[in-house]
Amino acid sequence: MLYQPLYRKAVGFLINQGASEEQAKTAYHIALMRLEQKVSQADFELSSKLSSFLMGILRLVWLEERKKVFQYSDIEQTPAGHFAMEEAPMEENETERLHRLLQQCLEQLGLECKRILFYKYWLNLNMKQIAERMGFSGENAHYSAANKKNRCMKKLVAECQES
Repeated sequence: MLYQPLYRKAVGFLINQGASEEQAKTAYHIALMRLEQKVSQADFELSSKLSSFLMGILRLVWLEERKKVFQYSDIEQTPAGHFAMEEAPMEENETERLHRLLQQCLEQLGLECKRILFYKYWLNLNMKQIAERMGFSGENAHYSAANKKNRCMKKLVAECQES
């Protein structure tokens, strides 16, 4: 019931993110297995549509796969907040060019934005964890972190569009 209706959407999403069709299929199958594991836990409580939850798992699976190819070091350990990137040896292609352009766009952001985006998209931290690492305080610190993350993403998109 779940596999077929979401298959095209999920695979299409990953292909748009740079995956090959084979990588997309594999990631979709892994996401389905993880979904099954989550749902079978006694304390599982679904707070969104099942399809949305599956797509979230799929995004995380794809991020994990991308991390296998590109190893990023923690931003706090790099000078002046620069992103360090070690690439697997391969010929220059469109994907590598886009990664290089993205890194250039990231370099245009302020340190705070770099840190928030790094925590969210490379370390997969939730907003509460990000707020703690960033030193945001108060009852709604995670909302402040989320708002800042959204502003930083908009700034990053604008930087990339200018490039």
